[in-house]
Amino acid sequence: MGKKNRPNWGKAPRSSKKTLENVALNFIKYMELAKAARGYLKATNRFKPKVDFMLQVEADFCLTSLESLFRVSKAFVIDGQKLVLADVEQFKEEVKRFSDGCIPERPLIVTGNLEQEMTKIIGNKEAFGKGVKPK
Repeated sequence: MGKKNRPNWGKAPRSSKKTLENVALNFIKYMELAKAARGYLKATNRFKPKVDFMLQVEADFCLTSLESLFRVSKAFVIDGQKLVLADVEQFKEEVKRFSDGCIPERPLIVTGNLEQEMTKIIGNKEAFGKGVKPK
């Protein structure tokens, strides 16, 4: 039998310890952003239970992944949190951008023709008997 033509995954270049530390620090940063975004969204009256639950699950996933997959110590996680939270003003800006990505501060207008869209919406309501005033 001839040799099968498969990639040799066992001999792929090994990732360095520095790369794994960077990935772990990115997990810590995302976890902190998700936790801070939950508070920011509640403070700005943009609380939605589904988004809040999603952010909590993602923060828990990051912590569990760090502990079970990366096998980092709690001390490493705490040091990473201190590193992420070192520049308070930059972190606040990142939280604001992250939160705006989850739930925009202002509703976005998808089309450029607002009058036509509003006419279409109002017309649909009248077609279904909603919004028709009795005579």
